[in-house]
Amino acid sequence: MAVTIAAALFGDVAAPALAQSESAPAAPMKSKPKTLADGTVTVKVINWRMADLVELQAAESGSANWKKVLGALKAGQWTTAKVPQGKNCHVDLRGKYADGQSADVSNVDICADKTVNLTN
Repeated sequence: MAVTIAAALFGDVAAPALAQSESAPAAPMKSKPKTLADGTVTVKVINWRMADLVELQAAESGSANWKKVLGALKAGQWTTAKVPQGKNCHVDLRGKYADGQSADVSNVDICADKTVNLTN
């Protein structure tokens, strides 16, 4: 079972069948997120919400310097995103959705967790 980040913010509901995004890799993610030389960590993002994700932003925890890490992601699909790891791997996340809703979560350890579940 995948470790999930943002569960407190994005909710905890039973998930519908998942349709893989065309841009997502066919192979499953390894158990540890990959830290890239450019200071980012690759995480899996799953949109379990009924609404499409318009944009996912990340900032080093406590910073107001938001960066777009993912664009549109249809409801029921998944893909990977490169998230800046910051000084200690802790980031704040902000999701914006096609239904006009948004959701924020703070102090997520992207080096320990590897999956972002966006749920209703």
